[in-house]
This record gives sequence, structure tokens and C-alpha cells, in this order.
Amino acid sequence: MLGGYAAALGLTLAIEVPGYGALLWRLGVRPRTAVLAGAGVNLLTHPPLWFCVRQYQHVTGGYAVAFLAGEAAVCVVEWLLLAGALRGHRLRAGTLAAVSVAVNAASAAVGLLLALRGVGP
Repeated sequence: MLGGYAAALGLTLAIEVPGYGALLWRLGVRPRTAVLAGAGVNLLTHPPLWFCVRQYQHVTGGYAVAFLAGEAAVCVVEWLLLAGALRGHRLRAGTLAAVSVAVNAASAAVGLLLALRGVGP
């Protein structure tokens, strides 16, 4: 199980950190700050997401339902964490929400595709 978690976290970080880095940099955030923010929000949200999806997939009607509900919650939490961490950058809340949704949608899509192909953790 730990190997599966490590693979999932690695995949998430490989997709989302560069995504956050690039999008936040385009919005005027220094590259180092953008990358650290992307890594930080993921390291805070990924463990609870992994735990909740594994625990509640039987309650919600399957892995995909639990995964998508969890990802929706993660988008909101990461948006709020970014808003707090980057409050000095005067970025609009809606813009940060869109960044969070875009980056999480990309990693969720890859994760679901891998799971459908039987490759995912």
C-alpha cells in the first residue's frame, strides 16, 4: 500500500508542481515561490485525499465517485491555501480557483486514465 501511495504522490507532484509553477509564474509569481506553493499545497492535501478515497469508495458507489468528490474538495482547499500563501501578490480569487481546478483536473485525468488501464496505484 505504501508503494501505491508513493507512486500516486510522485505522479501527482510530477504533474501538479510544474503546472502550478507555470501558471502562477504567468500570473507574476516568482518561479521559486510558484513551485514551492505548488509542492506545498499538494503535500498538505494529497495524504488526506488518498486516505479518504480509500476509506469511502465503498460508501460513495465506487472508486471513481470517491476520487472525483475528493478532487473537488481538494480544488477548494488548494485554492484557499494558495490564496493565503500568495496574498501579497494581489491575485484575484477567481483566478486562483481556476488555476487550482486546471492543475487538479490535469492530474485527475491522468490518474483516472491510468486506473482505467490498470496501471495506477
